[in-house]
Amino acid sequence: MSDETVLSKIRVLVGDPNLEVELVRKSVWYVNQAYATSYSKGGVFCGGDATHRHPPSSGLGLDTCVQDAFNLAWKIAYVVKGYAGEQFLESYSSERAPVGKQIVLRANQSRGGPSRQERCWC
Repeated sequence: MSDETVLSKIRVLVGDPNLEVELVRKSVWYVNQAYATSYSKGGVFCGGDATHRHPPSSGLGLDTCVQDAFNLAWKIAYVVKGYAGEQFLESYSSERAPVGKQIVLRANQSRGGPSRQERCWC
């Protein structure tokens, strides 16, 4: 895109046609739609941005990261304190992976168009 096209789009998005903008650099950004189908293997656990990529539409990234961490933290605490066996940790992936997929699809749906890229990490 030309500098003038980029400046025009910025002004429309901000809502100020007279906004002074200094372009320092520009590049192409692609919408991502990627999610992990499993969040753990053995003693390795992943969550948050390591397990899903999506546009910032709907503001679901931070919330989902915190939810992943909370879900895993209390389960680890239960295992460490002896309230549950290690197999209890297997529920983390089966509970959180569908949520990760759902938020990726929701974020892309809310931006009003199909994703240019769809992947799952299996």
